[in-house]
Amino acid sequence: DVEVRYFDISGIPQDTVPLYSFLFNNESNRFGQSIKLGSDYSINENLILTGEVNYKVHLRQGTKNQDNPRELPDILTIEKDGDDNYDVEGFFEIAKTFDNPDREFNFSANYDFALDDEIEILPLIGDSTIFDENMNGLDIDVSYKHPFNQDTKIEFGYDGRLNNNTETMDFQLTESSDNTFSGVNTFRYKRDIHSFFIEYNQKLSESFSIKPSVRYEYIRKNIKFKSDIMEEVDTELIPLYAEILNSLQDSAYIDDYTTLYPDLHFTYNINEKQSIQFGLSKRANRPGTGGHGHGSRQIRPYPRDVYSQNFLFIGNPFLKPEYSTQYEVSFKSPIPMGFAYANLYYHQLENVIEWYDDNRYENSNVLTFKNADSGENMGVEFFFMIMGQTLGGGYNFSKLDDPSGDYELNGNHQRLTLYNRISLPEKYIKYFSFEFGFFFMKMKVPGGNLFGDKGTMWANMGISKSLFDGKMEVSLGLNNLFDRGGFQMTREKPLEGPFDNGYAAASEFSDVATDRGGRTLKLNLIYRFGQLQEEKRKSRNMGRGGQEGMDMGY
Repeated sequence: DVEVRYFDISGIPQDTVPLYSFLFNNESNRFGQSIKLGSDYSINENLILTGEVNYKVHLRQGTKNQDNPRELPDILTIEKDGDDNYDVEGFFEIAKTFDNPDREFNFSANYDFALDDEIEILPLIGDSTIFDENMNGLDIDVSYKHPFNQDTKIEFGYDGRLNNNTETMDFQLTESSDNTFSGVNTFRYKRDIHSFFIEYNQKLSESFSIKPSVRYEYIRKNIKFKSDIMEEVDTELIPLYAEILNSLQDSAYIDDYTTLYPDLHFTYNINEKQSIQFGLSKRANRPGTGGHGHGSRQIRPYPRDVYSQNFLFIGNPFLKPEYSTQYEVSFKSPIPMGFAYANLYYHQLENVIEWYDDNRYENSNVLTFKNADSGENMGVEFFFMIMGQTLGGGYNFSKLDDPSGDYELNGNHQRLTLYNRISLPEKYIKYFSFEFGFFFMKMKVPGGNLFGDKGTMWANMGISKSLFDGKMEVSLGLNNLFDRGGFQMTREKPLEGPFDNGYAAASEFSDVATDRGGRTLKLNLIYRFGQLQEEKRKSRNMGRGGQEGMDMGY
């Protein structure tokens, strides 16, 4: 629900006008299968080759229903993935060790190709939109570690991150009087990152060590967008989507730049088990890194949801990288039956990437991204592990500052998080193993809050039983134990005047809540044929995003 509230010159509320309101329901059936083949081959005790191929097929078919309580008609759409969709990933690694355990060489390459086609149909009118996506990604990592002596070590290497994604969208949108707006949008995102790094580690004494490093990056981006309109229509008949596309121009954005990232860390050992580390580094948060379509969602300049009446999301291809200078102090110490960790940090930010509510389009909500000029980010993190059980969390305060005075690009944000995992192995309980975990989040933003005024907690719980000497495992899990929703927002922001009705001030109030899946019961049967290099495989999958996380419903 979104409404506009008007006030007189004294700030007393005078009138409330509903802007738009809708209920959104998305139901889908998913089917997936995957085949993974991998092998480790030891040429000798110091040289191991690892190869892995993973072929995945994930198909989805569902319906979306947008129920508009006010003047606009309800919208029902059908979505279906293409039968030929697939994702194939290949991984190869060379690991060379030496007699000195501090000396080693590693080379790895990971290639990922995905074909993702889908169609969205508006059955009552007969309109359809076809999406075609080809995603190519190649990651290359080379590193060499060399010890000069027991106290002096050096590491250098190369990282390559190469992405080449192409998307086409053949859309059709018909107004009730048979006015049709149709065309083809084409978006190409190609980005190559070549990085060279060197790290030096010097132990100056039993209590003090220093680790400086530097990273040099060359980035080349090539972003192209083109919209071929087949049939024009008066934007007053199909206002929002047509207005957005008509405001865009075919463009090619090519950018080449280099960046240097220095890093300096000091470690002071209080005793054999306790230490304090001081860190100073420069980091980057690049637009188009991760998320839907390998990050394309953040920079794709046209909306995908053609048939939404009031709400659309568009990316911003001209986003600048967000840079931060980070200062950190961390403390590590053993505690009875475990250990503890605490971290205090302060970050100076430049070109901060922020969600932005674009108010240029009348009676509609268009969400995108923009850069705020600068900002600050500070907070504290903590982590405890006692007898294998974990508890962690943190508090974060961030501040945005932009000379434009734009309400969306200024203000303070606060975030509180807490997480816990309890794991009791079968050997302790005797009959089965037990796991429980939760994640809590509470956020305050200018004018309101996210995830509820008191925050939201998500939790999972499960039991499992090992059979046949550990070769088979049966598990029963309950996800979203507390049946919590997903993204929530209540927020009020001021609007700029003057206003046609003569009021002195106005604000826009938004109340958004989403839910996904609810409480879910899950049964798994796992049979293991072998466990060769199992720990290496687990760590590699986690590094490439294979770690299962808490489902927070968005």
